[in-house]
Amino acid sequence: MPLCAHKRTPTSVFRDISYQNQIGERIKSRLATSTKDSKAFVQNLSLYRRLQAHRGCVNTVTWNDRGNYILSGSDDQTLVVTNPFTANELVKCKTGHRANIFSAKFMPYTGDQEVVSCSGDGYVIYTVLQSTDVCNTANISEFNCHSNSTTYEVLTIPQEPRCFMSCGEDGTVRLFDLRKLSNCHKMCCKENIVIMSPSSITAMCMSPTSQNYIAVGSSDSHIRIYDRRFLSYIDFTSGGDQNTVPVKAFTIPSLEKRPFRVTSVSYSADGTQLLVSYSSDHLYLFDISRNGVDVMPLNDKVKRKMNRHENADPPPVRRLRLRGDWSDTGPNARPEREVMDNGGASTGQVRPILQATMMNRMTEVISRMLADPRTRANLSLLSHLGQQANPTNTDEQRQQNEAGPSSGAPPHPNGSKNARDHDANYTSDDDDDEKPSQQLSDTYQEDMEENINYDYLLMKFTGHRNARTMIKEASFWGDEYIMSGSDCGHVFCWERATGKLVMLMEADHHVVNCIQPHPTLPYLATSGIDYDVKIWAPFQCNDDEEIQHFDEEKAQRLMERNAVMLEETKDTITVPAAVMIRMLACIHSFRNRNRGNIARIDDEDD
Repeated sequence: MPLCAHKRTPTSVFRDISYQNQIGERIKSRLATSTKDSKAFVQNLSLYRRLQAHRGCVNTVTWNDRGNYILSGSDDQTLVVTNPFTANELVKCKTGHRANIFSAKFMPYTGDQEVVSCSGDGYVIYTVLQSTDVCNTANISEFNCHSNSTTYEVLTIPQEPRCFMSCGEDGTVRLFDLRKLSNCHKMCCKENIVIMSPSSITAMCMSPTSQNYIAVGSSDSHIRIYDRRFLSYIDFTSGGDQNTVPVKAFTIPSLEKRPFRVTSVSYSADGTQLLVSYSSDHLYLFDISRNGVDVMPLNDKVKRKMNRHENADPPPVRRLRLRGDWSDTGPNARPEREVMDNGGASTGQVRPILQATMMNRMTEVISRMLADPRTRANLSLLSHLGQQANPTNTDEQRQQNEAGPSSGAPPHPNGSKNARDHDANYTSDDDDDEKPSQQLSDTYQEDMEENINYDYLLMKFTGHRNARTMIKEASFWGDEYIMSGSDCGHVFCWERATGKLVMLMEADHHVVNCIQPHPTLPYLATSGIDYDVKIWAPFQCNDDEEIQHFDEEKAQRLMERNAVMLEETKDTITVPAAVMIRMLACIHSFRNRNRGNIARIDDEDD
């Protein structure tokens, strides 16, 4: 059903009541709870307004504390502050980011004039907003401490307007104090690190009731909770294991021997539960008052298991997808087998048979090449010779090499490193070669499942699809409901207590990534691959416009399609066309070189 566009904006009684000074905070809280916890209000959520402020995918949306402004960041590397009720752009700032902006937050107690943001190039930038299109460099502080790896999220600290935190693919959480440091451009910086994790940190949030606790989501399926009162800057000169020990840790039961990357983690209003979204899996609700799993660092287990995996066969090559192919997303996407059964005659964004067949064929060719023992031997020999050619690499050079080969080097045959693209349109949850802990997390999972008591797992929410993007937020809606974006272009809303789906909203032509409820009132801000931010509110359209109701039969069909397509996407990685060509050329070159060596040996024997 298409999104309904309103000819006029109705007056919001909730907003008018909330901003009356004579209304006390208790009444405001009661109003917010009663409206958001109303099923009738949830099922009447309709499109209120579109904010068309960007020229790229909108990867981050956040409300200010009062709920009268929205801060958004995009692939166009701009930050925009908008009044969502009038659609007026208050500030539009072209930042110093060199890649897609992934997260942006208002700094507390700054009158919504100062923001902090991070992007796919590893930069964290503090900006004093101005009315001009380009912010003055004198009002910008840049931090490149994450060393050109993706920085996934920034986190502000209530009551501390000069401090903020960031997390990234380098497995660190960093604390920046603007009173002590205004800029940092050190490569492989080891300063300002308060949390070191054995795997990439992809999401984090702070407890709303006790600001001492920080929940951190990682690419190894684990949620770790840390107490800020026991954190300090890590001293790397002391040696030993530098990984920070959490207060508690949680994970999910899985029959698959692979980790699932956390794309979103959110505390409940009372701070007793965590809502966690996993890429290529589902949405889970944890009771963090329980003990969780063993908090022993993973490094010890990794070292003990390393020798066991050194001689293991390489992982199977997954199916490949060209970057920019969004045919498996959006409301009209269908599973491949359904398209094949229909002979390819379908509408909307269903992928063409020719392209799917070509990609499957290329995957088979690469799989056969890598299955050849001679090809694997040549790849291993090349890696060994490369290490011998540079025996005196410094620590900094080794870290740069681990981050990935240079643009002129041949790609890794599995494509997991060179295929990675740090934008919101690429899924990196299939990167099995990132760190030893990620390579062996399946073994750790297998060992732990024998002793884990999953009594902390309260609910599992299914039906949506989270596989295509690095960002997929989920959030509490009041005290009774849970919301999440999806690769099918819909917003899903479940009952928190039962896990039953109660509402669907078509909110994007491809993927819904961001879900941000208003701080108090029943307004919802969403964004995704479309170049706009959509605001939703509980009111009906005019008589001559379509009304978006919840259709259980349609929802059931969509959930079944999502389940099938989620399984298809688990075995698929996204790569640029140039990388795919280089992969084939590299492997073909190895095989030709090997044939030449064999022919030369035969000639010498003759």
